[in-house]
Amino acid sequence: MHQLRGYQKEIIAEIEAAIAQGYRRIMLQLPTGAGKTRCFVELAKRHRAKPYAGNISNCLIVAHRQELIKQAVNALESEMGSRWEIGIIKSQVEGHPYRAIQVASIQTLIKRVFPKAGLVIIDEAHHATADIYQRVIHHPRYEEAVILGVTATPERTDGRGFRDSFDILIKSPTVRELTVQRYLCPYKLYAYTRDRIDTSYVKTQAGDYQLNQLAEAVMDSEVRADLVKTWQKQALGKRTVVFAVNVQLSKDYAALYNESSGYRAEHIDGKTHKDEREAILERFKNGTTTILCNCNIVTEGFDLPEMECVQIVRPTQSRSFWLQMVGRSLRISEGKTHAIILDHTDNYKRLGLPDREYDWSLDSRIRPPKFIPDNPVGNSLRGEREPREIEHLEGELVEIYSNSQELENTDMVKIRIDKVEYEATSSLADVICKILDRIDEVEDLLIEKEEELDAALGRADGYEEAIEEIAQELKQLRNDAKKIDALKLSITELTEKLKLAEAALEEKEEQLDAAVGRADGYEEAINEIIDELNQLREDAKAMADEDDEREKQLEAAIGRADGYEEAIKSISAELNQLRKEAKKMADDEEDEDIPKSKKKKGFVTFKKGEKMDSDTIAEVLQRPEVQEFIGEFLEDEIDSRLDAFARASELLEAYGISLEDAGITTRMDSITTIRTAITKLNPKNDISDRSDEYVINRFDTYCEIVAERVEYEKSISK
Repeated sequence: MHQLRGYQKEIIAEIEAAIAQGYRRIMLQLPTGAGKTRCFVELAKRHRAKPYAGNISNCLIVAHRQELIKQAVNALESEMGSRWEIGIIKSQVEGHPYRAIQVASIQTLIKRVFPKAGLVIIDEAHHATADIYQRVIHHPRYEEAVILGVTATPERTDGRGFRDSFDILIKSPTVRELTVQRYLCPYKLYAYTRDRIDTSYVKTQAGDYQLNQLAEAVMDSEVRADLVKTWQKQALGKRTVVFAVNVQLSKDYAALYNESSGYRAEHIDGKTHKDEREAILERFKNGTTTILCNCNIVTEGFDLPEMECVQIVRPTQSRSFWLQMVGRSLRISEGKTHAIILDHTDNYKRLGLPDREYDWSLDSRIRPPKFIPDNPVGNSLRGEREPREIEHLEGELVEIYSNSQELENTDMVKIRIDKVEYEATSSLADVICKILDRIDEVEDLLIEKEEELDAALGRADGYEEAIEEIAQELKQLRNDAKKIDALKLSITELTEKLKLAEAALEEKEEQLDAAVGRADGYEEAINEIIDELNQLREDAKAMADEDDEREKQLEAAIGRADGYEEAIKSISAELNQLRKEAKKMADDEEDEDIPKSKKKKGFVTFKKGEKMDSDTIAEVLQRPEVQEFIGEFLEDEIDSRLDAFARASELLEAYGISLEDAGITTRMDSITTIRTAITKLNPKNDISDRSDEYVINRFDTYCEIVAERVEYEKSISK
């Protein structure tokens, strides 16, 4: 946890006062290196504890570069003492949308759902007029929120103001005031005595030089040959950042330093991979790399107090861009006496020195006058310097201005104490600043001690109440002691009873274990019986199914038997009829209707011309061998008819046709029965002219098909 500087406390107090007056869109101007991140982290911390303007306590911090996001997250974690309140909204980073403080990349934020927030902080707010920032500032979700924009340079190259986005501008102490108070580092600026880069033909685009033409102008100049030589003379071995017009020139400068300076140089730009970018910056911070060449990367969000030199090879018309570049070197660090600014352009003439006082405004851009600054004592603090004659040195940078000497020699300087400016000698100002710093430290320490004392007093009050409670409890314990003595005898008795009860309990437990063992055996037996019962049920069901099938088969057999019985009766009747007719033929004598002339007594005429008398016929029929032959013939005929009748019945029944429907009567002979059955089964096939052998073969085929189907159905049922 860091202590706030005096001017930082004043700035935060001004912001809170503006919020109390009803302002909800506030811009803060704070020079590079003055601790803007520290200020807005403190505001976020206070808002979390007691929300501003009655809003919710959630905070949203928006930035446009990963270095700024990382810087804000590290500062929040250091101040809050925990990372569990902080979420990050950035591509390829795991989000935690329900955390109270969100640090967001503006490029990612506009593609997602905006988080709720009562305080919205925009870092590097001179970009706030861009459309992507306008979508955040004017979003309905943040209509009642406090929006704070923070920047070192509230000015844009296109000349647009900030009135559409912010209602009030709060200014900080100037670079010179902070330098006097030793919060920023003195500097020495080296430049050419005459312009070496001809920008007269370079067009202006969006308020600054057109980059392609500017790059050509730089390459056409002799600046490249002076870079390493100038650095070796004025800043040898010092960690240096080189600002180039474009990526290719930055790479060329890095290669030039690696070839001829004797020190390691590296290049970085916006397309450098994230991991490589972090590794390069880390090597520069730990001193492995001495020279860092870049294109539009280290102008914002880069914080390295140990950096001592900046080399400017990037002409610009943007005062904001110029101050961002030179401001990188003005942070204070132990052992660092002054910063070195190597300006190979005419930026300092066109835009002014880094510690010039500017009249920042939300309305419009204020252009500084073109001049070559001198170093007079009396006017140095007001930024009104007259040109001076400087010796012309061909091809070398010369010292144009040094505020470190001015600070040492100036008789009177300005000091701000509680928002009031005083004039004092330089040495006295140093003493006063140190005293003020010490006063701030003592005040902070006093506040901490007061908080500790309040906590101690609170604890003391708690201890007093606890002592009273303990006294009451002690009194109660003494009263209870007497009762305890009386209870001791009862306890002894109860102990004996408890032992007896425990013994009885052990015995019951043994009995219970035995019963449980038996119960387990019973349970297994019951399970086996249940299994057997289920099996019996399944067997009984199967037997019942078989009985039903057999009953059906029996009923069918009985039906067939009834048919056979009727057939036998019919055939027997026919046989008796035949016997009667045969006997009648044997007994008949001549027919009375035949004329006597044609009659021959005692003879019967047959179709074949064979003649026998009736007596002979009767005698022949009475012969045993004839009687046996007639009996066998009739029995064969009966068997043949019964077999054909039974087989036809089964065949037709298999296709659901009854004998009656088929037109089969018991008086048909076997071949007629078979022909009738086949005709019924296949009416389209005319078999009237077919031979008996063909009909019988066709009938046998039908019967075999039915038999196979019956066997198949039996196997399926099983």
